[in-house]
Amino acid sequence: MAGRDSRRRYRTAEVLEQLFALPSDDESVDGMEDSDDDTSDTPTATPANEAAAADVSDSVETDDDDDIQYELANPNADIDWSDEDFDDIDHESRSGETDDEETDWHKDAFVESGIDFDNITVVPREPFIDGDGPVEFFSKFFTEEVLQLLAEQTNLYAQQNKTRHWEGTTADEIKAFLGLLIAMGTHGLPTFRMFWSTDPLFRVQPVADIMTRQRFMKLVGNLHINDNSAAVPRGDPAYDRLHKIRPLLTKMNVNFHNQAVSSSSQSIDEAMIRFKGRSSFRQYMPMKPIKRGYKVWVRADAKTGYIYQFQLYTGKNDGDGTGLASRVVKQLTNSLKNTSTHVAFDNFFSSVTLLEELHADKIFASGTVRANRLELPIMAKVKTPMDRGE
Repeated sequence: MAGRDSRRRYRTAEVLEQLFALPSDDESVDGMEDSDDDTSDTPTATPANEAAAADVSDSVETDDDDDIQYELANPNADIDWSDEDFDDIDHESRSGETDDEETDWHKDAFVESGIDFDNITVVPREPFIDGDGPVEFFSKFFTEEVLQLLAEQTNLYAQQNKTRHWEGTTADEIKAFLGLLIAMGTHGLPTFRMFWSTDPLFRVQPVADIMTRQRFMKLVGNLHINDNSAAVPRGDPAYDRLHKIRPLLTKMNVNFHNQAVSSSSQSIDEAMIRFKGRSSFRQYMPMKPIKRGYKVWVRADAKTGYIYQFQLYTGKNDGDGTGLASRVVKQLTNSLKNTSTHVAFDNFFSSVTLLEELHADKIFASGTVRANRLELPIMAKVKTPMDRGE
């Protein structure tokens, strides 16, 4: 105790005077750089510096309580850095973050939207009757408008291609043709020609009664959805890799959205359509149940999985200046603005900027997040033990 009491303490003015008497950082660096070539720039003691040093060295401990006093650290002292010593250290000093990075983060009281997000229901806009079956459900999406589009574009392509012995098709024939394709998918044969085989072991009479094999082949060879002459050439900024099926995709999205009332809670994720053929945008995802096929971005009902909107993925395209994940979410939720719908997604999509933009559009959002995302608060980067669902 005697040694501790004999230590000298200095007033604030004395400490500051001593600090300001030292050379600045720039002067110190310049002196170090020039020391090898010229020793004349070496800092020398000035009368002011000597006087300040003398004042500090001559100062003694005082009992004056009107001024804060400082004790110089002893570099030879043994210090026990226990955990208790760090209890009062500011959190930012440990993590290396500054106060400015946390200025905008604060807690606000959650304002109830008045919507029960647990009450997830999908209500069809046109209710089905007891006698309706799969055909009626299919017709809700492949409407007469879609069938008429297929018939018109198929006739146009046959005319442009100058198909020999072509007879114009109709929406009813296109509907029968689609039914045959679905039936052939459920009743597999080595080749589709066997459906019209003269061998009774392979011939499928219901298929042969609907359409002849020659007519079926004509439709297969000329089926079209969009006008090829209106396609933008490759390399043009407006080039669309899905030009051939773009009208069908657009109409399907409209029909999916219009056939059901939006539920209170929805999810956005990717889905895979199995496909092993040749395609420039076929994806290979070894960790998925369906490893090869087309990847589709989907906004669906969180409980039933009913698809409200979808996008076929054709590859990265950051030409609009936004990231892929944010662009997908904003495009899929464009029709949900000002509806207070809750949307959930995984850490591939989550970002601070995206959630702020959704909140500005009055869309509630939640999801997991990666710790290395930009603009996250410090509290989100600290690992805390949580159970599943917390």
